[in-house]
Amino acid sequence: LAAILGPIAIVTIRLINTTPSDHDQPHDSAAMASEVASSGSSMQMNGVDLLQKFLQTSTSRIRSTMVMATDVNRRINDPKEQAAIADCLELMDLSMYRIMDSILALGNQTACSHSNAHTWLSSVLTNHVTCLDGLKGPARPTMEPGLKDLISRARTSLAMVVAI
Repeated sequence: LAAILGPIAIVTIRLINTTPSDHDQPHDSAAMASEVASSGSSMQMNGVDLLQKFLQTSTSRIRSTMVMATDVNRRINDPKEQAAIADCLELMDLSMYRIMDSILALGNQTACSHSNAHTWLSSVLTNHVTCLDGLKGPARPTMEPGLKDLISRARTSLAMVVAI
């Protein structure tokens, strides 16, 4: 397990340190990866299996954030902010499909499918950052923690896909 998580954590740290942005936040990628490793029979899991499991847990986080966004949207009366939340919901829905496509592609274990998964996971990160950037009004303080978690998870999944 340490042999799998060690390189993933190193690549993640390098990736995070070389990609500065306004959305940087401290997070422990190794902790996120070990969260998956501790949930079940991780001793037989390889890097692809861990990434697939991590992506599955990420989809549940996206669903939770979508539920929160829908609730916030009902309470906001600003049409611009409602439009931004609607855009966020669409981007998160698209991200769910991209993650599911990535899980399937990683199972194929070909260079092309690995490249596709990398591209799709990059789009997931872009979607989450775009969503957060679009929120300028009263919804932002409520939505920001969940979106920052999704951004961290997307970065971690990218680091994991690079490491395998």
